[in-house]
Parts: sequence; C-alpha cells; structure tokens
Amino acid sequence: MLRQYGSFLLNLLNDASGQTVLHQADQLERVRKTKTRSAAHTNIEDEIFDEDTAVISITCANDKQFGAITSANMGACNMFGCSVGDLVGAPVSTIIPAPFNSMHDGFLHTFLRADRASLFMNRPQHVFATRRNGTIFPIVLRLRQLSGGLQGSAFLAVISEKKVAPSDHFLLYDTASSRVHAVSAGCAALLGVDAATLNDPLNPVSVKDVLPAALSATNEDTDGSLNHKGKGLF
Repeated sequence: MLRQYGSFLLNLLNDASGQTVLHQADQLERVRKTKTRSAAHTNIEDEIFDEDTAVISITCANDKQFGAITSANMGACNMFGCSVGDLVGAPVSTIIPAPFNSMHDGFLHTFLRADRASLFMNRPQHVFATRRNGTIFPIVLRLRQLSGGLQGSAFLAVISEKKVAPSDHFLLYDTASSRVHAVSAGCAALLGVDAATLNDPLNPVSVKDVLPAALSATNEDTDGSLNHKGKGLF
C-alpha cells in the first residue's frame, strides 16, 4: 500500500515526495525480511552470502584510487539505490554522510600508518550510511583488511542495515553551528526537507528551522551552539 501511494505521488501527481515514500516502503520491506530470518548471523562469513547484505571492496593502491570502490554486489546496489556502475570506481566517501565523508581518507591513511591494528577492525561498528537520494540510515559495518602495506592495501566491507522501528527517524547536525547535514527518509518526509540539497553551501539548513521542538530538548550554550545527548543524532 505504501509503495502504491509513493508511485501515485511520483508518477501521477509529479510530487517529488513520492520518492521518499518509496524509500520508506523499501526500508519497511528490508525490516520485514530481517524479522523473518530463522536465526541471527553470528559472523562475517555468514553475512556475506545474505542477499540483503552489501559487500564492497575498497582499494588504497595509490593516491589516484585511494579509497575507491572496486567491486559491489547486488545487495549493495539495492541498499544504496545505485547500479554497479554507479558504485564501482566511486570514492567510498559517496556512501558516507557529511561531514564524515570529507574525513574518511584521513582515517584510512592514519590506519595504514599505525603500528598496531585498530580496534575498529576487530568488532562491528554501528554507524550511518547514505543512499543515492541523500538520506541516511543506520548500519552495522564489519571491515576486514585484505592486504597489507600502504601500496596495494585493500579492504572488504560487509554492511547490514540495522533494524529500526518505522517510527524511528534520524537527523545529523553540527552541534557548533546547528547546521543540518543529513536526515533519514522518514525524517525528510516528516519535516518536509529535501535530503539531496542539505549540503548546498549557499543554502545551509539549521536544525532550529526544521525542528524548533529541539530547543526544548537541548541545552543552549553561551556561544549559541546546541548540545544533544545523541551527539547530533535524533
């Protein structure tokens, strides 16, 4: 029903909000599939063969290709709303929300130059990713290094979409400037925000503009910044 409504808005009324409704329908379908699995996966080997799991490889072979995606399965295409051609060759930062995407190559350089393995590689990480339409969603990330050394290093990322309630919405903002960087599909529909244009430098969007109620749930510092218990995530 939700998918039909989204198609009606998009195709018959030419209403762009229909695309957001379609992405909500996709999310609900993924949650339904997750709930019907007979048992939870316990390790990275199990998850690689799940049709809903995104598996991508990332190269750090040289400066020109540093952090580029070299392969992606259909699970990745479905999860991020892209074709294989869209993903392969693109920087991995394209599926990471701002402002963290601009820092990612620096994280990779730091990891490769470290004397010992990072704890990041040894346990699942609960973070956010970005779909092609600009909306964010929570994921569980498992990362493995496939080869060593700064020249020719490669990584395998196994990504599972985290199960959340349909009523859960997410908004990522800068606590210093109150600028909104990204929203989930549900949040975009709820607040009437165009996720694809949030990082337009000429038209920044403030959390105070789209979510005035946040003022009552946050403490305002003397410099005007907003602090929230969720570290900028609603």
